Amino acid sequence: MKLFILANPQAGSQGAQSLIQEISDTYPQLVPTIFLTMGVDDEYSQIQAILAEFEPDQDALLILGGDGTLSKALTALPENIPFAYFPTGSGNDFARALAIKDIRQVMEALIEKRTTPITVLQSNFGVVVNSLDLGFAAQVISYSEGSRTKRWLKTVGLGKLAYLLFGLRSLFGQSPLSVQVELDGEQMRLDRLFFLSLANNPYFGGGIMIWPDASPFQAQLHLVWFATGSLFYRITALLEMIFHRHKSSKIIQHCMAKEVTVIADEVIAIQIDGEVVEAREIVLNCQERRMYR
Repeated sequence: MKLFILANPQAGSQGAQSLIQEISDTYPQLVPTIFLTMGVDDEYSQIQAILAEFEPDQDALLILGGDGTLSKALTALPENIPFAYFPTGSGNDFARALAIKDIRQVMEALIEKRTTPITVLQSNFGVVVNSLDLGFAAQVISYSEGSRTKRWLKTVGLGKLAYLLFGLRSLFGQSPLSVQVELDGEQMRLDRLFFLSLANNPYFGGGIMIWPDASPFQAQLHLVWFATGSLFYRITALLEMIFHRHKSSKIIQHCMAKEVTVIADEVIAIQIDGEVVEAREIVLNCQERRMYR
């Protein structure tokens, strides 16, 4: 078996290189072939380079990076090819949901070719492994992208403080959004929203819970939202999410579907696994993948 490793050396605390060395030292029989991402969105071309050499019946793929690295890699990877994953990013919500903590367990499953079916979301933007968010969460990430404040805080070890600062800015300054939603063929109108998330993972934002029953082991898409309301209303809803009071909340709304289409009244920012795109229409459905686990 030939082991291909796709790694993002810049993800999180930049621990991918040392992890590759550990794998090479611990499993010398595998002789890994390393592909490193060299910039934004380079996952797509690196996966294509891997596929040019990859023998599906013999070889195995390990992905090292954050949630964004994983979602982009899976977008380029054919859905019939299984993969292994270990987190080296900052948020690591996908790994949190699947309790991926030990590289040895990941490697044992890979060597034994032991796979588990999981569900990801296929969108018109590519694969989503955690959530696709509109409104508050998307605005926070949008503010942080390219921010010199965020870069400075990261250099002094306070990177997560940036999200708190941008969260406060979004809390006071975000315009409400209105969307038309189609859930498994049923139409629904949602007006003046502050928060809207479509997820099959319980977490986003480095451990904040979207919905307690969301799971990558179930082929269900969870839609979670709440309206703009007053400042007190918005703060109450966010605190209920932080303290896991989703089901008892009178503010947070929830439903499930297999396929969802969302059409906004205008082009808006959309957060996908820590990355931001701008669009007006979103199409999502559940897709099965197999993962070494």
